[in-house]
Amino acid sequence: MDEYVILVSKVAGIMAAVMASLMKFPQVSRLYNAKTDRGISFLSLVVELYCFTLGAIYGYLKALPISTFGETILLSAQSLIIILMVLVYRKESMYIPFVVMLYLFFIIGVLNSPEVVLIALFTMILPVVVLGKGAQIMALYKAQSAGAVSLSTWALATFCCFCRVITTAVEVKDFGMLLNYGIALVLNLVVVYLIIIYQRKDAKVKKGL
Repeated sequence: MDEYVILVSKVAGIMAAVMASLMKFPQVSRLYNAKTDRGISFLSLVVELYCFTLGAIYGYLKALPISTFGETILLSAQSLIIILMVLVYRKESMYIPFVVMLYLFFIIGVLNSPEVVLIALFTMILPVVVLGKGAQIMALYKAQSAGAVSLSTWALATFCCFCRVITTAVEVKDFGMLLNYGIALVLNLVVVYLIIIYQRKDAKVKKGL
């Protein structure tokens, strides 16, 4: 029985990694076509980058199975690209070098931090996740429109989160990580629901024009 559970976990990990390699591309495409960041929370993007990067570093330093955190490396790169695109469309591209340098300093700093600091930073992920997802939910509600937010990206993020709940529960058995993924899954579902509602509303407005 245990062998089947582990097999399911491994498959879930592979699926999460595969989906993660594609997850942000719909958002990149939608953002590029819209040429606006309407409906997108910049704070949520920064929080995602923080969480993905910290998750990748934590998994690497803790020597966890790559199947339990591998997608966070890809998601970190994709999230950084989206942040830079938003800065361009906000006509704030002058901040790009500063953002890239700050991000590199963050990675170097965390990699060279003592374990107690790493654990403290990882512990902060939960409230940071709630802040970031909450910011995206509020951005959608405030805009009353899906805007440039990609349903495909958030749906894939929700699926990846579900896979990570499985792999963490079976292979890692880290309650902190499990709690982070569990709450992120619930909040992602809320975002997906709002995007669907507002996309339907946007479609009705277009038909009425």
